[in-house]
Amino acid sequence: MSPVDLEAPPADWERLRNWRGHARQKLLAQRQEMRSYVRRARGELAKRLLQDCQVGLPVALDRAHSMEFWNWQPGAPMGLGLWSIPIPKRRDPIVPAALIVPLLGFDADGYRLGYGSGFYDRWLAQTEPRPFCIGLAYDDALLPSIRPQAHDVPMDVIVTDLRVMTRDRATNAVSWDPPEWATTNRARLL
Repeated sequence: MSPVDLEAPPADWERLRNWRGHARQKLLAQRQEMRSYVRRARGELAKRLLQDCQVGLPVALDRAHSMEFWNWQPGAPMGLGLWSIPIPKRRDPIVPAALIVPLLGFDADGYRLGYGSGFYDRWLAQTEPRPFCIGLAYDDALLPSIRPQAHDVPMDVIVTDLRVMTRDRATNAVSWDPPEWATTNRARLL
């Protein structure tokens, strides 16, 4: 797959919201072909990731973008939450030390484009101490910039199918492995 072909994001918020919506549509269309592979691999990956750790599943509490993470263990009874999304039947809120955050898109500075509801953005902005945030994305989901707003929180790490970005919280410095990636791709996209 190739990077998403989009014009540079506008600076004003109203046009930027529309641009982000258009970027989401293009990225979602690219993901359709990957869904069946991910479903097959998900079970084995989950078993390995969940060994000997506390896991919290995100639970949308209401349509006003409130979210909690509820303690979950494999085999725990599940119910249906908002939008019929499976959630643990028992409410046991936790504040995770680390999060695996869904990224539909991202920029070279480590900011994410989510799926548009703002649940993660709002939760991260109000949570102290902020968990260590690991974003997962396809490398071709790189955007020129998401033009971060006050509510946008950068990821500490972004892992793609080709490279890894790390951010130093103290200095906000971003590095990419391999390091030439950010310079090469930023120049191409801007």
